[in-house]
Amino acid sequence: MTHKNIHNRKYLIDYRKDLRNNSTSEEATLWKSLKGKQVEGLKFRRQHSIENYIVEFFVRSLN
Repeated sequence: MTHKNIHNRKYLIDYRKDLRNNSTSEEATLWKSLKGKQVEGLKFRRQHSIENYIVEFFVRSLN
């Protein structure tokens, strides 16, 4: 059984960056509350890719 890295695939880097730079005001407001371990000490990531999908907010420790 081969193990493939399904997280943050290189070909999605530009798409993730574009999403971060062009977020909606609602996403920006939510991100201000999530970053810096402000919610139950969880470290959130932004625009994280899983396989071919990009999720807006991701907590690796819950994966």
